[in-house]
Amino acid sequence: MRPLELPDTGLSDGQKVETTRILALFSPHRGTLVIVLALIALGALTGVISPFLVREIVDVALPEGDVALLAWCAFGMIAVYVAGAIFTVLQSFLSTRVGQAIMHDLRVRVFAHLQRMGLPFFTSTRTGEIQSRIFNDIGAMQSVVTNVATQIVSASATILMSAIAMIAMDWRLFLFSLVTTPIASVLNRRVGKRRRALVKRRQEAAADLSAHI
Repeated sequence: MRPLELPDTGLSDGQKVETTRILALFSPHRGTLVIVLALIALGALTGVISPFLVREIVDVALPEGDVALLAWCAFGMIAVYVAGAIFTVLQSFLSTRVGQAIMHDLRVRVFAHLQRMGLPFFTSTRTGEIQSRIFNDIGAMQSVVTNVATQIVSASATILMSAIAMIAMDWRLFLFSLVTTPIASVLNRRVGKRRRALVKRRQEAAADLSAHI
């Protein structure tokens, strides 16, 4: 299937997102993104507090029969859970709003560019293929903007906070956890490569279906 050349849309070869161009789409929302990053960091921080509270319960409160410490730790775990849930809800709301704004801007830019294309472009390109680029390809980008980007940042923050927590609790536990890292990296790369190939085939099939209809 012959790819469309739609400059300034953030798409390349109909599928791959160019990093510099997609980052340019985020630039008008820098202030909101800073808040989202702060909420992600706070959420990751609350996630690593619970193990320390559990350690106090198991190592100190229960063996020594310290009811007051047990109550405070239990209250702390509840407070950490509630705070984490609030941070997650706020982060999801803001990131989704930014993602929708970016998708709106991207669709407007693609449509405006199509309006400037000459008649030979439309006579030589299948209508269904153009529609697929506007609806299917940009729709597929929506998950990247609203979910994948925030998940990458959230996972990175969680890994960093967890590493710090493991080192603080027992550095041997941290070293042991690194044993599985190379294996997980190799598996993720293989799965990612296979997934990209399947997504490309799916998008091409969707364009062919739209053109046929």
